Amino acid sequence: MANSEWLMTFPEAKLLNLLASHSPILLQNSPMITHGITYLFRFENSWLKEDDVEEVVEGGWGRDRDVDITNRTSRCADKLQVWGRRKRMKFKQDVYDVVKRWSG
Repeated sequence: MANSEWLMTFPEAKLLNLLASHSPILLQNSPMITHGITYLFRFENSWLKEDDVEEVVEGGWGRDRDVDITNRTSRCADKLQVWGRRKRMKFKQDVYDVVKRWSG
């Protein structure tokens, strides 16, 4: 999908397979920057097993027809990241509670 000249022009480019039912790919040519902090959004496949992930994606994607794809994608990634962080924290707390209960 790329030759060496293209790779030299876009050294930050990464091609990610997003592993969904239609196997979309995402071409990212620079890191996402939010509030001055650079981060790379990573979709966790385990999220697909969560009952409320579709609601989060729909809320992040929005219904605004005048919003371009870049802004929609960024907004959706932000929502998923916050939601995913909450899920991880709840999971860690649940594990802690079970360990505490079993250890006496």
